[in-house]
Amino acid sequence: MAPALVKGSAREQQISLNLLSMAMLASHMLTNVER
Repeated sequence: MAPALVKGSAREQQISLNLLSMAMLASHMLTNVER
């Protein structure tokens, strides 16, 4: 994981972080809807 982060550029890291945050938000919304 460390080498991949070092190889990736700052922009790629930010994009991956945004995708992760969006995925977590989507999962939270889905769980709330199920309830």
